[in-house]
Amino acid sequence: MQNFDYRALKKGFNKTAKTYEANAMLAKSTGEALIERLQSIKIAPQRILDIGSGTGALNKKLRKLYPKAKIFNIDLAEQRLRQTKVLRFGLNAPMLVCADAHALPFSDKSFDLIISNLCWHWVDHLGQAIYEAKRVLNVGGTLLFSTLGPDTLRELGAAFYSASSNPHIIPFFDMHDVGDALLKAGFADPVMDAEPMLLHFKKPEKLFKMLRDTGEGNYLSLRHRGLSGKKMFAQVKKYYENFKLDKTYPATFEIVFGYAWRPEDSSRLDQNNEISIPMSKIKRRK
Repeated sequence: MQNFDYRALKKGFNKTAKTYEANAMLAKSTGEALIERLQSIKIAPQRILDIGSGTGALNKKLRKLYPKAKIFNIDLAEQRLRQTKVLRFGLNAPMLVCADAHALPFSDKSFDLIISNLCWHWVDHLGQAIYEAKRVLNVGGTLLFSTLGPDTLRELGAAFYSASSNPHIIPFFDMHDVGDALLKAGFADPVMDAEPMLLHFKKPEKLFKMLRDTGEGNYLSLRHRGLSGKKMFAQVKKYYENFKLDKTYPATFEIVFGYAWRPEDSSRLDQNNEISIPMSKIKRRK
């Protein structure tokens, strides 16, 4: 369970609404990977929910795959939703809804496909967010998502730790914790896989700028509130030299992909059910 300052998180996401899409290299790559996975699944959804849609980057590709489907975009930051390019879709434009992933404002069994790209590492209670997704998904419906795993930004985390013992990188959910939450919520046959992705920057400042322009900050409630100062950042940049490869500075992102579907409700599971699930039941993607 995380503990985010959601007022600060929402403010940070809204503040970067206009700079997000142009700098979201990671989200573009994982979004393309999700669409590629969808192409191998034979479904014809009539209603699609994009959780954590941001500026609506997936709309065009989802519309191309499913031209007759009604798409709903949900995001915590209303300014990012306002950046969504809806006019080009005419009367079949996606619906924009500002809401929290912990409490989706839709009735049970409302959607045939739920997709979520790099959203769930920002939720306090992963089990609640996944349970909500299952609640609004139709029987036989598909859930497909990506999120970030614990190896994300390991270089930057080590560099910050060399200068300060205060946490500067948020904790991320392990792939097995996500799979466990899917099973507890009542999803069937979850398939999980994790892939490392390296982004390379000419200097550490370029990485800092990308994170700043996409709103990726430390929004933990217990974060250090004081000013970091030039001295600390000089130490961070100096330590980052230890990771330099071929004149570039790498940043690791552990991408966790997941796929599951909603079965018939033979036994309803509560999101707080303390049931022990053997990890052998979680399949890995081949």
